[in-house]
Amino acid sequence: MKVLFTLAAVAALIAGPALAETGVTDSEIRIGEISALSGPVASVGEAYTIGTRLAVEEINANGGINGRKVVLFVEDDGAQPGRTFPAAKKLIEQDQVFAFNGTSGSANVLAILPLLEEGNIPAIVSWAPNNLVYEDRVRPSVFVMGASYTETFDAALKYIHESAEPGDAVYGVIRQDDAFGETIEAAYDNAIENYGVKDGLRLKFKRGQTDFGAEALQLKQAGVDVVINGTIVSGTASLFKSMRQAGLEVVSTNVYTELMPASINLQKPGGYTYYVGDYVAGVAEPAGQAVIEKARKYLTDAEAEKINRYTFASYASMLIFAEAAGQCGADLTRDCYIEKLRGLDGFDTGGLTAPITFSKEEQRAGQASKVYKVDAATGEVTPVTGF
Repeated sequence: MKVLFTLAAVAALIAGPALAETGVTDSEIRIGEISALSGPVASVGEAYTIGTRLAVEEINANGGINGRKVVLFVEDDGAQPGRTFPAAKKLIEQDQVFAFNGTSGSANVLAILPLLEEGNIPAIVSWAPNNLVYEDRVRPSVFVMGASYTETFDAALKYIHESAEPGDAVYGVIRQDDAFGETIEAAYDNAIENYGVKDGLRLKFKRGQTDFGAEALQLKQAGVDVVINGTIVSGTASLFKSMRQAGLEVVSTNVYTELMPASINLQKPGGYTYYVGDYVAGVAEPAGQAVIEKARKYLTDAEAEKINRYTFASYASMLIFAEAAGQCGADLTRDCYIEKLRGLDGFDTGGLTAPITFSKEEQRAGQASKVYKVDAATGEVTPVTGF
């Protein structure tokens, strides 16, 4: 009898639900995300995670992915790279996620690349598609959606040079003294080389700096007319205030954080019209409004009010995930998912990004940037180019 019970148990195990792949059962797919839900850029992290949650709610309401419910696990790293690695370890080892949709900011994703590569854990990087993620080589399980800071700034600088440049303009760059800042200065170098703009001044500042009075005076003394501005949110407001106090009249190109509604309101007192290159659609555009309408259906009104361009980045990333995972059918494995991602050709994100095409040689897509003009007085955002 004991032997018969053992045989029956074995048969049940063979016939019953089995774990086909880490994070995948007959009924669910576990997705991990690392986001800055606390700290100085919490508004960014919260908006990003809202996009992921919205996509998950929508996917599950429509039957899941081949009948499997998507389950989201989120860890907060406060935008601190030192917290990102243990957060990733927890998601991988304890929560046993199948793949990552969000990997936090530039330095943060760089901190966990070894974990992703070592475990062949798929990840779509869309929050901060830093060129350091893909520049030296293709990382088999890591896919990048969107343009690097260098590319978004380059798109804005090209537009300014061709359509909005003051006469005999002098250019200057102010950027953070780190890898993030280096990518912005790289766009400045491209503008000097490709567009022949006049190199007036290069300034660096430490992360967390709040007073830019000295830098504003240096920009004025150098006669700078076009500022490549690597400050973000409150830092930009402080720089704009200092430049206004110094009597500067400049055209500025900013990081795409400055397309967030809350940030736009912060910048209004400075009175500077600025240009931003971005790889996702704007809040007021049809693609952005479509996401907001879905959010009002699946999330709370308070959450819908927090939506910004980071929401669109994570939502588009989840559309890509659902498409590739869905193509694997019942036999969803990491290897199959990676293969299907590589096979995406012209995938439409509903206008949120440029069409998505990956390959084995090029595991990044959607890097075309649209340029937006932000009006100094009204804060109105107007697209001045397409993707």
